Amino acid sequence: PSVTATNRKGTLDATRHLLALGHTRIGFITGRMEIKCSHDRLQGYRDGLAEVDLPYDPELVVNGDFHPPSGYDQTQKLLQLTNPPTAIIASNDSMAFGAMDAAKTCGMTIGSDISIIGFVDIRMASQTHPSLTTVRQPLTEMGEVALDMLVNLIQGHRLLTPQRILPTELIVRESTGRAPH
Repeated sequence: PSVTATNRKGTLDATRHLLALGHTRIGFITGRMEIKCSHDRLQGYRDGLAEVDLPYDPELVVNGDFHPPSGYDQTQKLLQLTNPPTAIIASNDSMAFGAMDAAKTCGMTIGSDISIIGFVDIRMASQTHPSLTTVRQPLTEMGEVALDMLVNLIQGHRLLTPQRILPTELIVRESTGRAPH
């Protein structure tokens, strides 16, 4: 039994948002690739590019580990490219915070020089400056559904739906803006 969120669709929504703002060079920081959600989030990014016939550029995809230092280091790597991205999607908010720090270290203004999106919508996402655009996972509901499933299993009941996938939602805040010219 498992409870998860629409990881692929969440990143697809984030990619579509950046594309609608005029970004065509979008970097992507994966999570740990031994975890299924990391693959799903990367696939959502690829799906978004494919929708507008933008080629997938492996140079714009870097591997993170869900911790802020990897977001920082991988963003530094992306910003040193000959043709750096104007936007970055991080596979979680913690790495997005690292990405924001790296961009600030380079003298960039987040939301105008570069756009950054996270994933999860932890409490800090709305409290940073600028506030972080992110994909909200329904964490409370996920916990409630998992607990309900566990109680049913302990009581010997058969689960009618052993795998539950709950919807994500793009939360637009200050860290994204129109692509710079």
